[in-house]
Amino acid sequence: MALYHFSVTQVKRSAGQSAIACASYRAGERLYSQYYDEVSDYSKKGGVIYSEIMLPENAPKEYADRETLWNAVEDVEKHPKAQLAYSFDIALQNELSQEENIDLARRFVKEYLVADGMIADLAVHNPERDGNPNPHIHILTTMRPLNPDGSWGSKQHREYLFDDQGNPVKDEKGNQKYKAVPNTDWGTPEKLQQWREDWANLVNSKFEEKGLPCRIDHRSYENQGIHELPTVHEGPTVRAMELKGIPTEKGEYNRWIRKTNAMIRGLLSKIKEMVAAIKDMREEIKRIEEEPSLADLLMAGRTPAKSSLQDLKFLSADILFLQKHSIYRIDDLENYLEKMESLKQSQKDRLDKCNARRKEVKELISLLDIYHETKPIYEEGMKKFFGKEKYMQENEGRIKQYQMAKRKLAKASKSRGGKLTKKMLEKELAALDSEYSAIRDEFVKSRDEVQTVSRIQYSIQRGLEAKHPHKTRATDLSL
Repeated sequence: MALYHFSVTQVKRSAGQSAIACASYRAGERLYSQYYDEVSDYSKKGGVIYSEIMLPENAPKEYADRETLWNAVEDVEKHPKAQLAYSFDIALQNELSQEENIDLARRFVKEYLVADGMIADLAVHNPERDGNPNPHIHILTTMRPLNPDGSWGSKQHREYLFDDQGNPVKDEKGNQKYKAVPNTDWGTPEKLQQWREDWANLVNSKFEEKGLPCRIDHRSYENQGIHELPTVHEGPTVRAMELKGIPTEKGEYNRWIRKTNAMIRGLLSKIKEMVAAIKDMREEIKRIEEEPSLADLLMAGRTPAKSSLQDLKFLSADILFLQKHSIYRIDDLENYLEKMESLKQSQKDRLDKCNARRKEVKELISLLDIYHETKPIYEEGMKKFFGKEKYMQENEGRIKQYQMAKRKLAKASKSRGGKLTKKMLEKELAALDSEYSAIRDEFVKSRDEVQTVSRIQYSIQRGLEAKHPHKTRATDLSL
């Protein structure tokens, strides 16, 4: 089944990232960073089947060497929180051969990135996911444009401000105000949307060329009119843990999303069929001089001589249901279904919001655990006088975990306006779990009401046929 995934993020020093480390991982190579004076070695990493650096015509030829290129990027970006590169993550297609996928990747990079002045570092990966191939491409591109002579240009320029009379607008210190204007459109939402569409068009053209019926769509679920919750990207670490039978938060979340989406699809399908059935009933009833009430039609659809006690109970329950919801005519039933559709969308939005908050709290709890587990290791290293460097190297991974957890917790504490504790977060998570259960119960109630309306529709159709056997046609309303 053809799938679409196309995301672009930034590689930033402010997030503790390194352009050299990112390039090393994506290409599966050993690279040395002059900026950090450290080596990133992913040469033993599997799954990298192709890599290439593609240059615009005015780029220095030495940038075709990966280590030279990204050290040059690190060198030109002086700010300690600089944005270093764009990182593309794009899914390839199992319906195409490896050679065809690589050709598509190269065409996209050449025609839409390099042709626009970017230097692009392309890597094609093909690891297995759940026993199936998972081909995808990583692209690192430069953010800073090149001058015609191949030197690094500026990311932005100043545009000075003037009032309506043409006089300079000045700040409190008497300096003329200005706004920073990007020198490229690479970072705009419009450009990202265009790239997403260009990739979809390339892949779909290949599908058409090969006579394949499948297609991909670059639009979001919302813009496609798909009322489903999106899953989250799991990544290779999570997938590896799941394959070993180790449950993960992202894996559990995606399983819940798939189950909920199945319920949503089922409910939408029933509503769609019922709306179509209602339209059919309306056409039939228009031929009748006086439109009977739904209760009359339900009564007419019952055969007293053959009705069982269960049938009578259903009839009574259906009439009470219509009275409870003030549904007396076909228009009323159609309006009720529209209200159910709106309710379903509201429940879906609430489920989405609730789960986003649950995910955030669970991540903070996990960060607190990491922080408390790794803090003693870090503090032990800070106390050492002899052997400190060796100790820090041996525990580098755990120390980086501590620093990462500390940084993220500090940011979360600031945004939440106070110190975070595990007890507080667990209490918040319990409240969110309770809220989720309540919303899900509402969703199940909506589904049950759909089944009731389905039964009522069937009885109404029988009533129409009983009252006007020559003016109605048999319609299967079973859903």
